[in-house]
Amino acid sequence: MTTTLDQQPLRATDDKNPGLIPGAITSNLLADTVTNPTTETDPQREPTTDTSLGTEHNTDIGANITPAVAAFLGLATAGPLIVGATGWADVSPFPVIAVGVFGFFAALFARVRFGGGKHTPLVGLLLLPVLAISATAAPHLDDGVGDRGYHPTSFDDVRADYQFGIGNLDIDLRDVEFPPGEHVITIEHGIGYAHVQLPADVSYSTNGEVSIGKLSVGGQDDSGFNTTIDAETDVSSDTKIVLEFDTSIGYGSVETD
Repeated sequence: MTTTLDQQPLRATDDKNPGLIPGAITSNLLADTVTNPTTETDPQREPTTDTSLGTEHNTDIGANITPAVAAFLGLATAGPLIVGATGWADVSPFPVIAVGVFGFFAALFARVRFGGGKHTPLVGLLLLPVLAISATAAPHLDDGVGDRGYHPTSFDDVRADYQFGIGNLDIDLRDVEFPPGEHVITIEHGIGYAHVQLPADVSYSTNGEVSIGKLSVGGQDDSGFNTTIDAETDVSSDTKIVLEFDTSIGYGSVETD
C-alpha cells in the first residue's frame, strides 16, 4: 500500500526522533511541565501566595502597639512614684505628663500607619489620668501620707513651717497664747484637705492659694485652677498672725473661733 504525503505524520524539520508526536512538540510540553507545573500533575497541591516581607513586618508592629503603650505609660507612672517615695529628687509633674501624652499620640500615629493596636486608645485614656495623678503626687510623698493633726497649747510648740504630703492636715491654734508682735506661719500642703483654725482674739492676714480645688478663707470661697484669696480681719490687736497657705490639689480652709 502506497502512503501519500498527506498521510505522513507532522514533524519538525530538525526532528531527530520521528514518531507519531513530533519531537519539537514533545520538547515544548516537557519544558512547560518542568517550569510551570499545574494542578493536573498534583491536584492536591495548593498554589502558594506571595506575602511580602513588608506586610509581615507591619503586622508585627501593629500587634505590639498596645502592649508597648501600656508598658511605657506604666513605667512613666511608676517612675515618679518611686522617686518621690524615696526622696531622691523633686519630680515636676508637667514634664512627666507631657512625655506621657507625646508617647500616647505617637502610638496612635503608629496604629494608623501600621494597623493593629485596636485597644490603644482605651489603654491610653485609662492610663494617662493615672500618670497625671502619680506625677503630681510624687513630689509630696516624702512629706507624709495619711492624716496628721497639730494642736499646740503653748507658743513654744507652734511651728513656723508646716509641711504635709498627701491626706488630711488639721492645725488647731486656738488654745495658743500668742505674744504681741507679728508671727509668720507657712503651711505647704500637697493633696487632700487642709484645715487651719486660728484664735479669735488676734488679728491675722492670710494669703491662701490652691492650684486645683477649693479655697475658703475668712468667709470667702473660691474654686477652680490657681485660686488665690487674700483675707484680713478687722480685729484690733497687738498680736498678728501672717498665714501663708498653699495647697496643690484639694480643699483648703482657714477659720477663726
